Amino acid sequence: MGIGCKGHDRKASGQIRSAQTFPLLLRPVLAEIDKVIIEDLVVEEAAGKANRYAYHITLKEYREPKPTKEEPPPEQKAEEKQSEIDDIRGKILDADGNPSKDVTVLINGPSGETRVKTNDEGIYEALDLPEGKYEITVEM
Repeated sequence: MGIGCKGHDRKASGQIRSAQTFPLLLRPVLAEIDKVIIEDLVVEEAAGKANRYAYHITLKEYREPKPTKEEPPPEQKAEEKQSEIDDIRGKILDADGNPSKDVTVLINGPSGETRVKTNDEGIYEALDLPEGKYEITVEM
């Protein structure tokens, strides 16, 4: 199935520049297509005929890319992650690697001193602490 072209002028004789347009009447029209990409365009002089040209054009429907979710810059991502971190957790083990139960852990920071005890698994945690630097001391 061929595509007929109407609207030949000197621009179509191989002198097409980027971003220039010229009218084309394309037949047959199979569907409504708003945008196309020219994959290949060949313009040849028709043998023995002055000012006559043969056009070979391959068109492909252009489809807008799906919008992607904009990622925040790495610095902003790091700030968001830091604001999510408001707990201090840890695990206390004895010299043999066993959990230490009921050990007092002192956490000193911007809001003062927080005292917590380890549970049966040697785990301690201080929740909802403000942003800042902390010093952790274990009382054995």
